[in-house]
Amino acid sequence: FTLAFSRFGTHVLLSHPEDVRAVFTGDRDVLYAGRGNRLLEPILGRGSLLLADGDAHARQRAVVHPVFRQERVRRYAAAVVAAVERRTAAWTVPGSLRLQRAALEISKEVILAIVLGEESAADAEIGGLVD
Repeated sequence: FTLAFSRFGTHVLLSHPEDVRAVFTGDRDVLYAGRGNRLLEPILGRGSLLLADGDAHARQRAVVHPVFRQERVRRYAAAVVAAVERRTAAWTVPGSLRLQRAALEISKEVILAIVLGEESAADAEIGGLVD
């Protein structure tokens, strides 16, 4: 389907896996994802990989590629599951919850677990230093 933006033009959106694969493996000199993603610049920042095309995109992608290898993504997923299970174990029903605060705490724990390791992330002293 298409979305028409007065400021950013018309964008085609795809959801079928084969169509998405065709775009991601297409000729980078024909398909300009960076140009298409310009509407995200206020959120992502001018230097975002998602806004780059051609050689600049290839260079930036090569830098971040190791972070998204399958074994690392599995570790990230495990860290997310562990943090969610740890944080939600104390929730009671019925009860009230500040959902934004809970999501931020889970996010912080996941980031610390990935950057510093599980043991360090669980350390209350380190967690209290980051806000």
